[in-house]
Amino acid sequence: AKNTTTSQLKDQDYWLGNKTKVEAASKKAVDQLEPAKTLDATRLFTTVRQLALDAGIPSRNVRNEGSSPQESNGTFSVNTLGIRVDANDPDGPKNWEAIKKFYLSLEERSPYIAIKQFILQPVPRNPGMLTLILKVSSVEVH
Repeated sequence: AKNTTTSQLKDQDYWLGNKTKVEAASKKAVDQLEPAKTLDATRLFTTVRQLALDAGIPSRNVRNEGSSPQESNGTFSVNTLGIRVDANDPDGPKNWEAIKKFYLSLEERSPYIAIKQFILQPVPRNPGMLTLILKVSSVEVH
């Protein structure tokens, strides 16, 4: 416990000691974003759902699994959502191809959409079908 506390205090000391540098780097990064392309939590979900649809995954198979509290510093906010994608539509394209296309389209939206977690798993009763569990985030400039 002592080593953990010491490590946490060192981390805090580092961030506090470099506060000016961190804030300057954040401002520079935000200045490079186009505000019209940034997404609030609602637009993040609708954009992700549309990208899935464009990849051949029916919108009914894309569910919002909830959001994390918004992180904000006043200049910009980070919105994070859990998304569940069931690519097991029997009328749709091959599962893997749709998921791959969806993933690549998400990557193309960087830095406006970031993939924080990507879990691909077979459906227990039908291993030929796939479920994708994502955690995605977006930057929203105020």
